[in-house]
Amino acid sequence: MATVEKAFDEGTERVEQFDQTISDWTKVLEMDPGDADAYYNRGVAYREKGELEQAMSDYSKALEIDPANVWAYLDRGIGCLVTGQLEQAISDFTKALEIDPEYDKAYMNRAVAYSIEGQMEQAFCDYAKALELNPEDASTYYNRGLAYSVMGEWDQAITDFTKSLEIRPGDTNALFNRGLAYEEKGQWWQAISDYNETLDAEPENASAWHKKGDALRNAGKYYDAIKAYESFIKFALPESAEEVEEIKRVVKDLKNRVRGKYEEVAHC
Repeated sequence: MATVEKAFDEGTERVEQFDQTISDWTKVLEMDPGDADAYYNRGVAYREKGELEQAMSDYSKALEIDPANVWAYLDRGIGCLVTGQLEQAISDFTKALEIDPEYDKAYMNRAVAYSIEGQMEQAFCDYAKALELNPEDASTYYNRGLAYSVMGEWDQAITDFTKSLEIRPGDTNALFNRGLAYEEKGQWWQAISDYNETLDAEPENASAWHKKGDALRNAGKYYDAIKAYESFIKFALPESAEEVEEIKRVVKDLKNRVRGKYEEVAHC
């Protein structure tokens, strides 16, 4: 209980800090409504607080005053990316690059937007440019790995996820997605290893339990698969109700298989 209360207190303190920052920048703007940096910085505080709509509004206001604010283009573009406004996101990242042609984060985020739109040639060109400018950016390798996964190019995906993990060890997103790629290649034990490492860090990760169960079942380890699936059922979110019912049927079938094997041995 103490841990939960501490987490709540830290979260409350964090929100209060952002509220104070927003209040401070608002006072600056009351004194100088033409301060583009104040709009941008208040937008950052709104974003950190989770109020994306207000953040986007402040980024836009900053750009009205200062159309050369490269950071405002990037952050507004990321906001558009998150909200599915892909054309506007691409436009903002492109404008950022017109101002600063060596802005690797703008290339990387534009690549993500292109990937979502299915413009894979443009996406891979941007990923390559981002890595040329910053070859040690784990996020770019990770996102390019996702793009390779979408295309079913599992070897390239594994290479990029591995590179991402070399730079940022223990990243559960990269571990989980590398596990998926290994599973697609039928390399069950490599997949299970990545799922295990993911679960070491996130023991309530329902998706990792589910995929670990799939890999164990494919590897013929039915008893262990049952245990993994039961953990998935335990930690699954309410919106996964249909998936849970399907896995319950799988578990029932696996238990019958395990029981049949024991009965077969007993009759020998």
